[in-house]
Amino acid sequence: MRHRLIGNMYTGLGNPSPPIMDNNWSNNESLNMFLKNMGDEAINLYFKELGGFDFQINDESITIGFEPAYKYDKLKLIHFNKNKSLCYYQTGISFGYYGSGIVSKTRYYKEYVKSSKFKNFIDKWYLPYAKLV
Repeated sequence: MRHRLIGNMYTGLGNPSPPIMDNNWSNNESLNMFLKNMGDEAINLYFKELGGFDFQINDESITIGFEPAYKYDKLKLIHFNKNKSLCYYQTGISFGYYGSGIVSKTRYYKEYVKSSKFKNFIDKWYLPYAKLV
């Protein structure tokens, strides 16, 4: 989640755009448990340097990763969708102050022709996710 120095209305500092992931939990306990189990593997594969990640759960998808909080911070997201071909891996970097001005590249599951770390990760976790949503 993008961190703010203090409320933007008081100091004018920070990125006024809303966070990409707000760390909300679902009312569906099975979905929350899935996120916890899948998240353990995601940390080892993608987010080891941070030791954790932020997440966003809604009716159509789950997004996990981390977003930039300051200039030159990196963006790294993994997005699960009900439609497997719309799952994606997004990377980028922030060139604006307080995590704004993100330049990113998105690769969808359907664009991966060969086996890769991302494709194997989606293949492993997609079926359990599809049963929950």
